[in-house]
Amino acid sequence: IRLILRTCITNQQIEAIETAVNLALRACLPARLHRPKLEIAFDLHDEPYYGHAASETAFICRGALRAGTTYFYRCATAYILSQGVRITLAIRFVRHTDTLPAVVSWLWQQVTQHQVCVRRLLMDKGFCSIAILTPLSQTGVPVILATPLRGKVNGTRTLCQGRSSYRTHYTFTGRKQAAITVPVTVVRTYKRRRNGKRKADWLVYVTLHCRPDVYAIRHLYRRRFGIEASYRLMERVRIRTSSPCSAWRFLFMGLAVLLLLAWNLLQWL
Repeated sequence: IRLILRTCITNQQIEAIETAVNLALRACLPARLHRPKLEIAFDLHDEPYYGHAASETAFICRGALRAGTTYFYRCATAYILSQGVRITLAIRFVRHTDTLPAVVSWLWQQVTQHQVCVRRLLMDKGFCSIAILTPLSQTGVPVILATPLRGKVNGTRTLCQGRSSYRTHYTFTGRKQAAITVPVTVVRTYKRRRNGKRKADWLVYVTLHCRPDVYAIRHLYRRRFGIEASYRLMERVRIRTSSPCSAWRFLFMGLAVLLLLAWNLLQWL
């Protein structure tokens, strides 16, 4: 079976595989998830790439150093958070030529096609940019977006001051894009060092069209951390391969996502 599939699948069929996987995810979505308002999460997932094949250049994205490489296969996913379970709504293979606004627009289009009522949108810090914040601020959808700590003089790290959590406004600036001022919530937490002592830690969130309690916003956003657990489960059922073919790898990832969705539905039944 592997030899037959390997001769049939090429990188030109990534869009066909993507369409087939998303149709299967839509068909498996329970009808009861269309009734209440639900929390939706957008996320970016990277799989390390160690090859040097010239045919894969158009399908590889650059990122921060991790697992000994800065080259990754990247996928964007949309999830439903319901009753402690993360259900995959849509998955998209991201090429290095794809822009973040285009990826977010595609994910949101998939959410609207599922006719899901959105209570709140939770987004990964990889989406924190002016190109994303500008269209989100013009919509009425409540959004909680994690913000990375950057800069030493004028960056978001300068917000990490004081002895308690607070709300404020922050202006994001760019070289080629107009600046935008958005409401942010700065949360002061603690984490344990190796010696057992506590150390203050800061978390910054962009909160658009919503004003949750300052001390509750961290717990609201923590609900999406279960997505990382779903990725670990996906790695347990994903078929392993050393092939450099992007379509081959994406097919195995799509099959793993469908297996996890089937398992969640069986647990509910």
